[in-house]
Amino acid sequence: MYVKRSLTIIEAVKDCFTNYVNFKGRARNSAYWKFFLFNGLVLIPLYALLILGLCTKTEILINICAILIHLYILATIVPTIALSVRRLHDTNKSGWLYLIKFVPCVGSIILWILLAQDSDCFTNRYGPSDKYFDDEPQDL
Repeated sequence: MYVKRSLTIIEAVKDCFTNYVNFKGRARNSAYWKFFLFNGLVLIPLYALLILGLCTKTEILINICAILIHLYILATIVPTIALSVRRLHDTNKSGWLYLIKFVPCVGSIILWILLAQDSDCFTNRYGPSDKYFDDEPQDL
């Protein structure tokens, strides 16, 4: 059993936005966390500028940052949920487990634990593994 190479952060983001309404199939652990990292790299500077605007009472900066943050979150909410469902499928769990996130206090923690688990190395009911394959790699 061999392991396929991991996606780059650009490939992971492109794959997430390409499959933004695909709730079927599987998504690798690396693809999920790299998309999560990308979201952080976009949102942290925007939130920092928003806090700077609040501290300096600069209304134009506050308004621009608030609008950009809201637009970004609206643009990424469906792809993020779809990627999370595919990630749960990769661990051979139902995508409906995503709803555990709405349990107060512990739901998000439980979901993060489920999303951090390693991929199921065999073909499961959601399709073949994106991480593992049985044949010797041909392109290495």
